[in-house]
Amino acid sequence: MEHIKKIEETDASEIPLGKLVLIISRLHFLYLKKHLKDFNLKSYQVTMLFEIYKGKNLSQNDIGSNYNIDKGVISRTLKKLEEDGFISREIDKDNRRRNIVSLTQKGEEVVEEIIRIFEEWEDEIYQDIDIEKEILHEVLKKVALKSIAISK
Repeated sequence: MEHIKKIEETDASEIPLGKLVLIISRLHFLYLKKHLKDFNLKSYQVTMLFEIYKGKNLSQNDIGSNYNIDKGVISRTLKKLEEDGFISREIDKDNRRRNIVSLTQKGEEVVEEIIRIFEEWEDEIYQDIDIEKEILHEVLKKVALKSIAISK
């Protein structure tokens, strides 16, 4: 707990943005993992399930390009999600070289549980913060977009 005290005592402007984002991201996933222990999902699997849920019937290439992830990693991750019954993959009727990925009923249920847990976590996070959620999210979105732009 000494690291918490060190962060508390350090001026916020002296802590690199990347470190703050990393701390938040890591602890957010640990919170999620604790609440989804029965599903045994890794962070990148959760990310892909959520992407499929939001995108509806994406191709494997769509998923990879949205996150700039290697095709091999996408393929292995989707194979595991399919084996575990969270997704299904079908050959696109219009382009037989494309696989269309969609959530199964089990996948829909787990994503709805993930969303519920995300909302619960955010509600707790925002309890004692003196900034509107929408404003902070807009700022973080801009930081994310700028990060994507300078990483290309």
